[in-house]
Amino acid sequence: MRSMKAFRLATTLVILNACAEPPRRSADEGPISKPAAPVAVTLDARRIDDDRSQVTFTATPKQDAVTLEMRLEPRGGATLVSGPTLIQFGATPAGVRREVVAEVRGQGTLGALVFGHTSITTGTSTRSKSINVALGRPPASPAGPTIRNVTLPDGTRVAETRP
Repeated sequence: MRSMKAFRLATTLVILNACAEPPRRSADEGPISKPAAPVAVTLDARRIDDDRSQVTFTATPKQDAVTLEMRLEPRGGATLVSGPTLIQFGATPAGVRREVVAEVRGQGTLGALVFGHTSITTGTSTRSKSINVALGRPPASPAGPTIRNVTLPDGTRVAETRP
């Protein structure tokens, strides 16, 4: 008998908790999100020829940084021809722009990407931010749907369309 009462009480508490409204936030507090890395990053690719690009990766801390690390990572058929893949800077004041320039092969490869990763340490916390740029040609547009003429058993001709 006691276990049944305890079960009913527990069930009631679970139901009441599930029906309760979540805590409200004021509009002034903004959206809930994790703290972002205090750094502005850009990654640009300039075409050199049919197969090569010059990639420029910049990072500008928004507050004084104890350390700043920048890493370029080619993927999807892209390869690094010249330039660093990882560079570490020491103390970097807020607003000072750091730049990494590299040459990447893989311009003609569909799906070739270059990722830029930045890690910044300010005080006791380390945050990171990533960005990417596509190097390959855009995918070719599809030729359109396949249309096939079909004759039904009663002699009616219809056009069948398939994606």
